[in-house]
Amino acid sequence: MKKPRYLLSAAVAILLLGLPFSATPQFQNRIEVLQVPGERHHFAVHLLRIINTVEAERHIKQGSYVSWDVLRTTADFSPLFLTRGYQVGMQVYNQPGPAPEIFPGWSLRLNVSADGKGYDLILEDLTDKSCGYGAVTDERGVIRQSKTIDCEI
Repeated sequence: MKKPRYLLSAAVAILLLGLPFSATPQFQNRIEVLQVPGERHHFAVHLLRIINTVEAERHIKQGSYVSWDVLRTTADFSPLFLTRGYQVGMQVYNQPGPAPEIFPGWSLRLNVSADGKGYDLILEDLTDKSCGYGAVTDERGVIRQSKTIDCEI
C-alpha cells in the first residue's frame, strides 16, 4: 500500500519541479520566433484581422468606424489581441500604445473618413530596413501585404 503512495508522490514532485524549467525555454523560443520575418508578417496579418473584426462590430453597433485611440481601448479589442499565440510574445504589453509606434518596431496609421463610413490602415514593420514590409486593409476587410518595389513579394 505504501509503494503506490510513494510512486504517486514521486510523480507529482517530478511534475511540479519540471514545470518551471520546461516553461522557461518555451517563453524564450517564442520571443526568438517573433524576430523571424515570416513570423512578424504573420503577427501583422493577425493584428489586422482583429482590427477589422472590432471595427466591423463597432460599425454595426454604432453606424461608424472609430479612430485608433478609441479602438485600442475598447473592451472588445484586448481579449481578441491577447490570444495564446501572441500573449507570450508580446507579454510586456497589455495593449497596443498610441499611434504611430503601437509596439516597438511597429508603426500603425489608421484613417477614418469624416463621415465614419470608411477607413484605411497601414501597419509597417520598422525593423525591416531592406524591404519595408507593410500590411494594409480597409473597411472591406481585405488584407494586403506589401514591400518596396525592389523586393520580391
